[in-house]
Amino acid sequence: MSHPSTLELHRENEARPLDPGLGDLRALTRVLIEISRSLDLENVLQASLDGIRAVVNGDAGCFLLLQTRTPPLYLASASTLPPLLREQLVRLTFDPRLDPAATSEDRIGVISRIGQGVREILLAQAIESFVLIPLTALGRPVGVLLVLTCAGSPPRPPSVGLLMSIGEQVGRAIDNARLHTSVRESEEWRRTFMENSPDAFWEGDFQGRITYANDAACKLIGRTREELLGMRIRDFTLEAAESRHAAAVELRQKGFLVDRETKIVTKSGEIRTVNYATRVVRDRQGKVVRFQSISHDTTEQQKLLAALRHRNEELAALNEIANILSHPLDVVRSLDLVCEQITSITGMEGAAIYLVDEAQPVLNLIAYRGLSDSLVNQGRQLGLDDPLTRRIVVEGEPIAMDDMMAYAETSLAGPRQEGYRAGIAVPILKQNAPIGGIFVGSKVRAEYERSDINLLLNVGKQIGQAAENANLIVQMQRRVQELDGLAKLSAACAASLEPRAVSELAVEWTQKLLEVDLASLRLLEGKELFPIAVKAVSPEFAYSGRISLEDRFDQFVQLRSPLIANDLTKEPSPLEGWLALQHGGLRALLLMPLSARDRVIGAITVAHSHAHVWSQREIDLLQTIANQTANAIHNAVLFQNVLSEQRKVEAIFDSGLSGLYATDVEGRIVMFNRAAERVTGWTRGEVQGQTWQEIFGDAAPLIGVTLESKEPAYDPTGRELKTRDGRTIPVAEAAAPLFDEKGQVNGAVGAFWDLTREQAAELSRERFLRLVAHQLRSPLTALLSARQLLDRPGLSRARRAELWGIVKSDGERLRKFADEFLDLEAAIKSPRPVQWEALPIAALARKLVHAFKTENHGHRFRVQACRPEPTVYADPDRVEHVLRNLLDNAATYSPVGSLVTVSIRPLDDATIDVAVQDQGEGIPLEDRGHIFEPFYRSSRSTERRTYGHGLGLSIAQTIVREMGGEIWVEGKKRGTVFHFTLRRTG
Repeated sequence: MSHPSTLELHRENEARPLDPGLGDLRALTRVLIEISRSLDLENVLQASLDGIRAVVNGDAGCFLLLQTRTPPLYLASASTLPPLLREQLVRLTFDPRLDPAATSEDRIGVISRIGQGVREILLAQAIESFVLIPLTALGRPVGVLLVLTCAGSPPRPPSVGLLMSIGEQVGRAIDNARLHTSVRESEEWRRTFMENSPDAFWEGDFQGRITYANDAACKLIGRTREELLGMRIRDFTLEAAESRHAAAVELRQKGFLVDRETKIVTKSGEIRTVNYATRVVRDRQGKVVRFQSISHDTTEQQKLLAALRHRNEELAALNEIANILSHPLDVVRSLDLVCEQITSITGMEGAAIYLVDEAQPVLNLIAYRGLSDSLVNQGRQLGLDDPLTRRIVVEGEPIAMDDMMAYAETSLAGPRQEGYRAGIAVPILKQNAPIGGIFVGSKVRAEYERSDINLLLNVGKQIGQAAENANLIVQMQRRVQELDGLAKLSAACAASLEPRAVSELAVEWTQKLLEVDLASLRLLEGKELFPIAVKAVSPEFAYSGRISLEDRFDQFVQLRSPLIANDLTKEPSPLEGWLALQHGGLRALLLMPLSARDRVIGAITVAHSHAHVWSQREIDLLQTIANQTANAIHNAVLFQNVLSEQRKVEAIFDSGLSGLYATDVEGRIVMFNRAAERVTGWTRGEVQGQTWQEIFGDAAPLIGVTLESKEPAYDPTGRELKTRDGRTIPVAEAAAPLFDEKGQVNGAVGAFWDLTREQAAELSRERFLRLVAHQLRSPLTALLSARQLLDRPGLSRARRAELWGIVKSDGERLRKFADEFLDLEAAIKSPRPVQWEALPIAALARKLVHAFKTENHGHRFRVQACRPEPTVYADPDRVEHVLRNLLDNAATYSPVGSLVTVSIRPLDDATIDVAVQDQGEGIPLEDRGHIFEPFYRSSRSTERRTYGHGLGLSIAQTIVREMGGEIWVEGKKRGTVFHFTLRRTG
């Protein structure tokens, strides 16, 4: 028997371990083939584990697989592991060090850390026989496979290269199974989502057949799923074949269609609007096999959009109508354009606007659009006796007629014959009262909504407002005419100062402004009105008899209420004399009281020859005319009284004991009193209009100095005056300028005194000087200025009344001066007792300052009083005397145009300080201790030759002390301040 060779023995020894390796390889190959065909993850895991356990002689095993969520690992197929080992491996899955997202290592490094963690657990449990295989898929880590070998049997692991290949194949199989599971879950979710989607979803092929439809699609179409699956798209869409073909071509080219709109027909025949998007579906080779489409029902949305568009159109039309009606002067043209807008926004064929006739109960056609000539001729006027018309334009009720055939009113007969089948009629409202109506008609039946009616009601209100605006414009124009007439009447009355002429102007303008047949002005005498001016359009209406107020005297005179009759033929005659008016052809009458200074002096009467309802406007206008006329008549009477008082002023002027005269701005004598005649021997007639030099020769009077310097002048030392008989007498002379309203000198007043009489009585001379300086110039200036101004016809009523007050006030002062002149010495020696009163000192100061503003046009005056304004215990006449003296001194010794200030403030709790401050040169220090001495004149007086003789401040000091106060002077850097005190009331 032959023995094998060494080579054969070597080959035999190598073949023995190769036989089981081939078997293992074949077993692994079968496992890999099985798992590569399976897409179930559990099957892949179990088959892989069983096959590898058999190859490596293992009796237990598991997978540790990576995942993208927390924890980063999960344990799979671990049922064969010992419980303690399984528990330890589960804990390992929660180790944050193994999370690739939490570490800077790559995933391959994480696989190594997983393997290291598994080894540590196994060694801790004294398990030394195991196989650990890394699992990858195309180089990406998937996890690890752990196989424990049988106890007591060494493992039979394949080569490392084979194990790595096995790990790659198993990893791929796991990855594919996972992907399949994800795709399956995604597809199931997608199907579930599509089925439960609120939007319609369907699929179909490119022959248009429906292959799938969700529940929302079934509801949208109104068909069951079985019915839809047998239908084509064109069976329920309203789209032309050309449009469907173009959409299909575009879908194939682009692969999708988005934001498209079409209309579908439901099973019930309802047409719905849908918005849809479509995409193509391709197979694995990229071939288009079907399409998917999702649709959203936009029917209600489209309706809302259409309603919104319609509403915007209505608003635009309303705005246009408002713009048209904003120019209401041409009403007919405006309403014609409104009709055009109405037909445009309502879509109706015809529209008409009617307004109520004010003279008779009918409607007049004002504007229309779309009406035939025949219908216009038939409906130019509509009677309000028609029930339908009455409901609209009398009761203000809007009416919508969906079918005109349901209405039997005769007013609709014409429109029905013209083919109108439906319409709306609404009232035109002005201040919520109907004044007309809007009528629109359609030749097809309609179902009108409330919004259609509201739209036309809005237009009706705008038309009513435009009509009101037009009426207001007419009234405004009429009012402007009335105001213009009243202004002319006022100017005409102001230009006349004769009562009868004023009355004639008043009735002329009354007849013109009120357009009446008769206007008359009657004055009240007892309880009767007698005419002084009558204006009538015809002599037969010119009633000039008396009207008795016996029955209505209290109403007319006491209550000052007008007497009104709208129709004398139907109303009882309220006054005697009205019957004569009625017989004269007059029927409507209005008597308005003439009230002047809270007293009825007469009436203005207006009348019409026809019945007439007197409007409030006419009553108010006549009231205004009556007020103006009454004031004008009162002013005319007042002027006559002023002329009378002027004569009294001249008498007062003549009653003076000193020689007084006045000149114009050129020095011509215009006044010469009796005392001047007595001293000079010249008469007033001889010197009137002559200059002083022409009468008295070369002796230049102070009047010339005053006219040139525009300041008062005084010479007390004695001047010479030649009398008419050639004698020369010594006189003291004073002069002061007279100013007009503009502050211009318009003349002067002068006074002279025969000093021969004063040589025997020094006190009388001093008295004269005080009176001339402090009593004469101011009232004469005011009187003469007022006299010249009163001759002007253009003065206002207020100014004329103010001048009249000055005349009366200063005339009274001159009268008192004349009466008290001879008693002055006794009055100074034995003054009257102090008359104590609670005196508002600030009010008295303002009154005096107002008077000084009139008398001293070259100065400015101001009163400053503390708050609240104080009241003092004092004698008003004495306080006025002191203030006048101080104000006169301030004006005399300060520049023209400078400010004189009166300040009133508390000195302490019981005393009020009154200060008068000027802006003059001031009083020299050496004179301040003497200025309150009688007869003392400071150096500044002599330098300026100022009119005054040193008694004013002495008398003021005596008066202030009589009232318990003190008076003193302060020097300022600019000007002088005189203070005096009075006792405060509380």
